[in-house]
Amino acid sequence: MPPPNVLVILCDQLRAMDVGCYGNHVVQTPNIDALAQRGLRCSRAVSNNPVCVPARSILMSGQYSRTCTGSLHNHAPEQPLNRERKRLLESTWPECMRAAGYSTQLIGKWHVDPAPDLLGFDHWFSPLSYGSRAEFLEDGEPTGRLPGFTQDVELQRFGRYCEEQQSLCAEQPFFCYYNIYSPHMPLAEIPFQYQRMFDRKDMPIHANVPSLTVPESWYRCYLWEHADGEGGSWPNSDPVPEGFDLRDLSALYYGAIRWVDDLVGGVLAHLDRCGLRENTIVMFASDHGDNLGSHGVWNKDRFWEESIRIPLLIDDPRAARGLCTDTPVGLVDCMPTLMDLCGIPVPDHVQGRSVAQLCSEDARENSYCQAFVETTTWEICILEGPFKYMCRTDPEPGKGLRPQQRSPDDTTLEFLFNLEADPFEMQNLVGHSEYAGIRQRLREDLFRWDQETPWLNLETGQPELRRSPWRC
Repeated sequence: MPPPNVLVILCDQLRAMDVGCYGNHVVQTPNIDALAQRGLRCSRAVSNNPVCVPARSILMSGQYSRTCTGSLHNHAPEQPLNRERKRLLESTWPECMRAAGYSTQLIGKWHVDPAPDLLGFDHWFSPLSYGSRAEFLEDGEPTGRLPGFTQDVELQRFGRYCEEQQSLCAEQPFFCYYNIYSPHMPLAEIPFQYQRMFDRKDMPIHANVPSLTVPESWYRCYLWEHADGEGGSWPNSDPVPEGFDLRDLSALYYGAIRWVDDLVGGVLAHLDRCGLRENTIVMFASDHGDNLGSHGVWNKDRFWEESIRIPLLIDDPRAARGLCTDTPVGLVDCMPTLMDLCGIPVPDHVQGRSVAQLCSEDARENSYCQAFVETTTWEICILEGPFKYMCRTDPEPGKGLRPQQRSPDDTTLEFLFNLEADPFEMQNLVGHSEYAGIRQRLREDLFRWDQETPWLNLETGQPELRRSPWRC
């Protein structure tokens, strides 16, 4: 059998708890659920840094964001793309696949520094703007505005790509990185049928949501951010409509998720139509989640489950089907896992670990598997088994907790949660004597990881060790 193709589908800002196969009974995601039925579902997958650029850089490099980018923050300009490679200096995922004989293709959002071709993509088709008439760059050349929503144009392009690969795969396998912009805001810039698909009265509200009120600034951000005003349902100069609250916002978010699921179905249909499905490993994930008012915070970039917990599914047609693992897995583990499944040696500089063995029914899980998360609000946490321990550290010079991200508990420096007993993180176990041993062990492990995981020095281009100044 020829080497397997690899298709990585990444969407933006999708919470695991809002996907059918992760237990949501309101939104229906049959196409995503089908991937779980065919392969491995990682029930405790996380974004190792729940912000767009750091998360995507982690995925492309197999390294933590401090190591591959030297930063925890968004730093990549949408345009113009950087033509100088100062970050992601080690061999990236597409570079490793290309070295192993694969052709490499990017379709959809990039949002990584530098440009795709400098990190190993032979060809790329990425939007310059988003909305109902978007412009794209194709191998660096602007296409002009194309009719249709950005996501629909990208799906059409993927169909053409599959047709091209249909005759080429016998000679050369492919690695395709396919990005879906939704359910990221603007939620008013989605097709009309999805805007009105869900009723506010059916929307579940998490127990950790202190108020259904949507602050006006976040109302505008969720509905129109990046939109050009041509496709929004409400004029973006209007105040929050009377009666509009989190249930209405959640209904729009769920509509965007349904759109994502239909787009995933379209992607898989193109694979089937071109006879590529049975020799293609498909991975589906999100770069991060969305707080959506939980704990009084919005958007992403916090250590709460709503922000870091993501869907992560791996469908290898050669492996066992319908498996689920509760081993903590992060985006940092995706590159080594899929390279392992392809039989490609993983470079020593990769910091993630392969969990390819979990795709086997005979796998025996290591109970001491951990995942580490950092946020740009200078929070750092470790997950192991049902427990999550978090500590606040001092920010980088000139960077503090952003006021709009603060919640009432921001004076608390340490958190310990038992996620099995307390999935909404309502009871902080720090200070409970019966959990003192667990707290101390996880704290020591997190401290060790913080000391041993290097930062990229952007001036020298070399890694250096520096521990975060812990506040507790």
